[in-house]
Amino acid sequence: MKLLASALLLCFMFFPVSAVFAGGFWTTYTNGNYIDDIAVYDDYVWCATSGGIVRWNKHDKTYEKFVTVENRPAIFTGVTVDRTGTLWFGSSSAIVSYKDGVWSDQYESNIFGYSTELSLVPDMDNVIWVGDTDTRYGILSINGSTVERYSEQDGLVSNNV
Repeated sequence: MKLLASALLLCFMFFPVSAVFAGGFWTTYTNGNYIDDIAVYDDYVWCATSGGIVRWNKHDKTYEKFVTVENRPAIFTGVTVDRTGTLWFGSSSAIVSYKDGVWSDQYESNIFGYSTELSLVPDMDNVIWVGDTDTRYGILSINGSTVERYSEQDGLVSNNV
């Protein structure tokens, strides 16, 4: 019994626990230190990280981490803000938006395919342009509910954007 307790103690010392069960609920701890993209809007700095979406308040230096968004892990690689103040986040499985405290699932992975990195930028007409490292898709434009793809067949030098 002592040997088992010692082995468990060593495991917990050298292999950190990423979730804790407390009173019927799991608490998930993620590392938001690896920032993939940053957007600044009003009083906040928004970061797309490997451990969730992190929002820092520039004035009081507090932060809030969103570990899940729309019932999916919040591991997003791109973030931008459009002309209306809507924040857009891109991941390998979806594009989501955030406006006035409300998250909205915009597009599922079947539209975008699998991509490890997404870069997002709005243009002057508020069309969201998505650069995609998946070599099948190239560039996507999102204009309301309309999604268009641009690839090598449309004149891009490479689909890897």
